[in-house]
This record gives sequence, C-alpha cells and structure tokens, in this order.
Amino acid sequence: MSVTRQQPVSKFLVVCGATNAASDSWHFSNFLGFYRALRILGVEGGDFWSCFPIREYFDEGHHHDSIKFGRRGRDGQNSLKEQEAMIEIFNRAQFYSGERFFWDQISGDRVDQLADEVLRYMEIQDKKLVAGDIFNIILIGHGTEEGTSIGGKILQAKDLAEVLDTFRPGVRVNVVVQSCDSGIFMDKISAKKERQRFIHTFISCEDLSWAAQISPSGRFPHSVFSGAFLRSLGLVGSAETTDWTLEEHINFLKLNTSDIALIVRFLDVLFTDFVDQSFSQTPTATNLARRIITPSTTVTRPGLPQHNIPWQHVQNAVECIAAELDLAGDLGGEKDAALIQAAASSKYLFENKKISKERYQQRQAELLSALGWRFRIQECFYLVMEGLANKDLVDFDLAPKYPMYRGVKEDLRVPVIVKILESFEIVQECCHPDPGHMEGRFDSAVYWLATVIVRSSTNLRRTMSFLIMIGLLGKVDLEYLNSIELEEVEDVDFSEPLHPPIMEESLLPQTGFWLPQSSDKSVESRTWAALGRYNRIKTSFEQFFGEGSWGIDDLIQNSLMFLATSYYSREECGSK
Repeated sequence: MSVTRQQPVSKFLVVCGATNAASDSWHFSNFLGFYRALRILGVEGGDFWSCFPIREYFDEGHHHDSIKFGRRGRDGQNSLKEQEAMIEIFNRAQFYSGERFFWDQISGDRVDQLADEVLRYMEIQDKKLVAGDIFNIILIGHGTEEGTSIGGKILQAKDLAEVLDTFRPGVRVNVVVQSCDSGIFMDKISAKKERQRFIHTFISCEDLSWAAQISPSGRFPHSVFSGAFLRSLGLVGSAETTDWTLEEHINFLKLNTSDIALIVRFLDVLFTDFVDQSFSQTPTATNLARRIITPSTTVTRPGLPQHNIPWQHVQNAVECIAAELDLAGDLGGEKDAALIQAAASSKYLFENKKISKERYQQRQAELLSALGWRFRIQECFYLVMEGLANKDLVDFDLAPKYPMYRGVKEDLRVPVIVKILESFEIVQECCHPDPGHMEGRFDSAVYWLATVIVRSSTNLRRTMSFLIMIGLLGKVDLEYLNSIELEEVEDVDFSEPLHPPIMEESLLPQTGFWLPQSSDKSVESRTWAALGRYNRIKTSFEQFFGEGSWGIDDLIQNSLMFLATSYYSREECGSK
C-alpha cells in the first residue's frame, strides 16, 4: 500500500560540477541563477553543492571582483530598483567576509567522489519521498559521450537512469541537465521502463553548451539553456512570468534558444505528459496548485499486431468496431467510407470463406489502429479546451451543452476559426490526411474546437496566441497563418455567443467521435458514456498490439471520469 502525505513536498538538489577556476565561472554563474530561482519562489528543502574552486577564483584572479547571473537591461529601460532585482551577484567582499555560503562547498577528496555522492543522495530521497512528492535534480557541468562531469568523475547517464527507475510510483522526478552532449541522458533514460519521469536537456549528443550571449561581466558566456530557463521563470525579467505554466515555459525555451546553432531538446521521454502547474503554486507554497496534464502532440500508429491472438479477442474487436460504426451511422459520409467499407467487406469475405482467418484478423487490426488514432487525437483537442477554460478564454460548461455538428456549420464564424486552426500541424493531419491511412479525414474534432471557441470566446487574438504558445496542436505554419486576410477575420463579430439549434439527432458526427456533446436518444453517444467507449477501444487495441501499446493515458482518463460524473445527472434529467 502506498503512503501519501496530505501536503506534498518538493525537494531540490542543484549541483555545479565545474572545477576549473580559470574557465568555468560561467557554470557557477548559472548555479547562482538556479539558487535565485528557488529562493524567490520560496522553495524549501533544497540542497546546493558546488565544487567550483571559488577561493582560487578570487585569490589568483585579482581582476575578478564578482560572478554574476542576469542582465540589468539597457540604460533607461529599467529603474535602479528593477535593475538590482534582475541580477544575482556573489562578490569578492562576500567571500572574504567569512559569511556562510548558501551552498555546500565541495573540496579535497570529496571532489573526486561527488558524482557517486549525487547518486547516493538520490537513493536516500527515494526512501524518503512518497506518492505526490516531487524531486528535482539540476546538473551543471561539462558533458562527455557518457554523461556529465561532476567534480573529478563522470556521472554516467546509464547510472542516473538506473537510480531514476527505482523511485516509487507517484513520485515525480524532474532532471535538468546543463552540459555539452546533454542529449545522452535522454537517449539512455528513454530506453528504461516508462515511469513518471521527465528529463530536460537542450542539445543533441553531439552539440556544445556554449551561448552566443555574453555574461554581464563580459568575460565568459552563460549557458544559453540556463539563461533561458531562468528568464522563463520570470526571475530576471517581468514579474508577470512567475505565473507561467510549464507549457509556456517550454515554449519560451524553444523561442529563446533558436537563434544559435543548438538543437533544443526539452522533451518528455519517459512520461508522455507535462504538468501544467504554475511555478508560483508549487507544492511547498500551496496545496491548491492546479494540475492539468497535457499529451504529447503526436499520435503514433502501432506496428504489426501480435501473433497467435486468441479468437475471442478477434470477436471482441469485431463487436467493438461495429458498435462504433453504428453510433455514427452514415453521418460521416465519405470521410468514414474507408472504415465502413473495410469493416463490411472483411465481414462479407470472411463469412463467405473468401479470405483466411489470418487476413480477417489483419483487417480488424487495421480498423482498430484507425479507431485508436481517432480516439487519441481527440485528446489534444479536449485538453486544448481545458487549457483555454483555465485561462478563462472559453466557457467549459458550454462545450457539451449542444450537439455541435449540424447547424453549427451554418454559422459563418465557425469556418473562419477552422481556417485559422488549419495552420496547426495536428489540425492539418485531421483535415488533410495521408490517403494511405485508413482513419481518413477526421475534421469533426476540429469543428468541435472551433465551435467551442465561437460559443464562448470574446478575445480571438488571445485565444490564438495561447494555442500557438502551448503547442498542443503541433507546430504552427506561420507563413500560412499570416497569409489569411485580416479583413476576413476582423469582419466577423465574435462577441455574440453561438447558440445552434438543439437537434433530436442521436448519432455522432463521425465514427470514433467522443468529445463532449449532448444527445437526447442514444445512451452510448452521451457525454458520460465516453469513458466506457474509450476503454472498450483501448482494451481491444492492446489485445491486438500488446499490453502498453496504447500508451500512457492516466490523465485523459481522469478528464473522462470528470465528464462522466459532471454530466451524468444533468443528461439523465434531460437538461440541456
């Protein structure tokens, strides 16, 4: 039985592994920056270790007055008070005054053993932390093909991966690596078992951690990653950014590291979701931190099905596919033609002994793959709606209030939004599919999101900026977006909410559609039934393609459970 605390804790370990006084002060500068971030956020329970030879830096470098992190800004842009708040300084006077360092200064034999000490520290935290807690480790140092140099030894990526894998389920472990070749950590750790872990690196395995930007002192460049990382937290710039979520943080990192020859890799390699939690609402600050989890922006297609699938599983798949096709009827039209034809023809040919059992099984696998893609791609659209609702850009309660398909297209505003949404990668995949993919055109999800936006959004510019920023709909084609005539958008009045006619239609707009909508007749097409349908498809999918082939879906399951409990009573009562 797992043990949990009522109040989760967030534990930090920040390690500066640089050892060269003459050339590594920029590493220590970033170490100061991370300290500043955690201190201002009020995070307690953090440990800071550094083996940078600070005494040697000041004793032998007589021209060295200080080490700084941050920028004061251009003259005239900021007041003196603002400038002081934008920079972290550790100077010669502080060092020689004998005041206690905020960090544990590693020296002597401990320098050579620091990498092992880091691993032991993590093993100790593994025994202390419980489900709901967060452990964050930030490694700063020189990189190699095996890992990162921490003191006098290489902290091997494979060793870190093994320790990470021991943390108990429910403990979120975040790893931030600032070094050359930092991508090796992602490569090694991604090969381990999927757990609630994610790692942040910023370059590939072959690139160097060197910034084009020069530090305020003018001596050594900062790491571009650490600089962007901390500016994103709002600790070196605007106070508004202290409320940024991790999605916004990731987007900021990508934008602010793309002007140099580095490959930004801020990726979730072990847990395919990010936590949308404001940095100002960390567990140590409040237990009311909002947690909305968002999926990866790509939906992968499975490979070949397993061999020797029990016949009962094949029959279960046939029934599951038939049920989904019946829910849409012929509303999907030519967009569902491939699915309908494949299901009907395979049934006819098999019953008339014109195809083998193996070929029949293969056709069911293809149908399950297509339906699975449709079910999972909708997660992106649903979680976009949740994100917009959390930003008060749309009204969550309006989303499932009306049937959304017929009648909605008659409103001229919806096609305008659809046209804008088509600048996003995932929307293009739904609206303009590869002819070789059986799932076909699946624009119902796109029209659903456009309808939600039109119904409740009165600030289209902010809405679109948010969609670009969070990246849930994939990359945006800015050239296409900028090509849309502004007059076409500005002439449309979005201030009036959309109230499409309430229809008696009980069918779904397309096969596999599960996004929230009300229906009067069909129990299976009601909002609260989505969870059952989702799990039915998932079960058949994994029976064919193997356990875990569906991917991690704990958090969309939570959203579907919320829908089930929130709308069950109102739909049962016939409320609209």
